[in-house]
Amino acid sequence: MSPTSATAESVSATAGFREYVDREFYLAARPVLPWRANLSVRYREPGTPLRIVGVVRGSGVGPLSGAEIDLWQADRSGCYSGYSPEIPVGNLRGTVITCAGGRFDITTVVPGVCEFAEARGEAGYLNAIVRARGHRDLAARLVPVSGLPGIAGPIDRAALRATGGRAPLAVRAGSDGLECWCEFVLTGAGTPHP
Repeated sequence: MSPTSATAESVSATAGFREYVDREFYLAARPVLPWRANLSVRYREPGTPLRIVGVVRGSGVGPLSGAEIDLWQADRSGCYSGYSPEIPVGNLRGTVITCAGGRFDITTVVPGVCEFAEARGEAGYLNAIVRARGHRDLAARLVPVSGLPGIAGPIDRAALRATGGRAPLAVRAGSDGLECWCEFVLTGAGTPHP
């Protein structure tokens, strides 16, 4: 799948996982970004800087080059670009393409709490759909959490089913804000999953 071929229908085609992301704020038109990317289009985006470094792997096949990580999130005040006229189009959203080693290095800000998260009593999160050719899409709400010991475990379908789609990101203080490690594991299209 090419980065520009994903549409709003792909959000509803995440095989039972569509309830894990805020589809209402998904936009098919979004920037396609390299493996090392900044989601903010504003200079000095308000909020606490957040760096997410990690890898996308296929179950049993290793790192996935060219995997797509489709991300969208609310800004510090809980508003999404494309829905709030005061926020620049494409801000804090994009499709990041992994490098040859399946790696990504994403800079953003800690997401604010949008009205849907607030209604569910949740903290702010990043919506993510991870996809790669020959693998099942993975949809999750990535929740930055301070104080978790070490690195959070791999994010896969079984882990998301157990947590209702929430994937905690064990953040710690970094050189410029917060940072964390994240590993997505995709199953093959024909691979049985729990």
